[in-house]
Amino acid sequence: MIYSKITNKPIQNVKIFGYKYAINNFDTINSRKDGGFVILGWSSTSSDFRRDSRDVSSIFLLKNKNEFKFADSKKIYKGENYYKKDTIDLGIIYFENLKSIDKDSIPK
Repeated sequence: MIYSKITNKPIQNVKIFGYKYAINNFDTINSRKDGGFVILGWSSTSSDFRRDSRDVSSIFLLKNKNEFKFADSKKIYKGENYYKKDTIDLGIIYFENLKSIDKDSIPK
């Protein structure tokens, strides 16, 4: 869930997308009214493939209005066995706590 640290409320319509050259790239999605989001699409039954591939990204890019941030799901996820799960709960992600990224540094 994407929240504002300032208001402590969910942020709707944050655009979430992945690195375009990653095997697990996905179409841009928007956070829901409750701040939640689900990334559907790419999956594999082989956790070894996901772990060992250099083209798999754990980085998600987020855009809220004209501000770009990035999040590393491996660093956010607090549970065990990151690579053995097909679904992970990242909990509440405060948009303001994420690292900013320059729009021009994002591959077209």
